[in-house]
Amino acid sequence: AGADVYKIQVAEYEHLELDQPEPATVPPEEASASLDRARACIDSGDLDQASRILRLVVAHGDPWQKAEARELLALIA
Repeated sequence: AGADVYKIQVAEYEHLELDQPEPATVPPEEASASLDRARACIDSGDLDQASRILRLVVAHGDPWQKAEARELLALIA
């Protein structure tokens, strides 16, 4: 009987569409441009801004871009 109650409860909510957050993605071109901006910030000595940009790339870039951003973060740490 317990399983039947569960099925009824689930059935009551099957029609609802839960808002699922979209995965945080950044187009590859945008992440590449961000890496370029971070390098320019490093070259100009603005390490705080470079760090902010690189953390965004680490969070949202593709695997290669994340690795590159981590290397640059290690360089300026």
